[in-house]
Amino acid sequence: MIKTQTQININKIIEVKSSNLKDILLAFKILMVSVFEDFVKQVLLKFAEEYMKNGNLQEILNCNKITWKSKNGFKTTQILTIFGKINIPQIQVVADGKRIFITRLLLGLEKRKRIPQITIEQLGLIGALSPYRVTQKIVNMFSGVKLSLMTILRSVRKLGKIIKFDVDEKQSNVFDADGTGLPILNSGKRGKELKY
Repeated sequence: MIKTQTQININKIIEVKSSNLKDILLAFKILMVSVFEDFVKQVLLKFAEEYMKNGNLQEILNCNKITWKSKNGFKTTQILTIFGKINIPQIQVVADGKRIFITRLLLGLEKRKRIPQITIEQLGLIGALSPYRVTQKIVNMFSGVKLSLMTILRSVRKLGKIIKFDVDEKQSNVFDADGTGLPILNSGKRGKELKY
């Protein structure tokens, strides 16, 4: 695994209504998606150049000769992150005479998939712990993104499919029980305490 250090240059102009903290936070939420998009672009390009220079890209693509086609492609791919939708340029190379887009490959994303696994996990977790409308409000409160309820529902379902329940030998054998009333048919009460 290659780690790289790079200086990230981000220059944005943002309008702030007043010195009130609420207005400053609102302006920062608007700025956040734009800054994150620029950050992803610069980091992605840096890694692409590094992989090209040291030969890792040839190894990944399983080819003999590789050259740049476009570092800052006019075509973009759009993905949904917890900060909002970002557009990332499609970086292209020519590998053994064949043009290949490497943006999604470098990001670890499947082809044509708009919501990456990390976003599914984040939305799925919040959606599993709270009602979908509350999840919608939480994400909007912290990132300014307005998600559809179906996006949250799909994320919860996809996350539910990959969760595997198993015993972890490294953990303790202490269990917690919640005293929340559970609805039981014909119990005569709204719910009964969970008993062990």
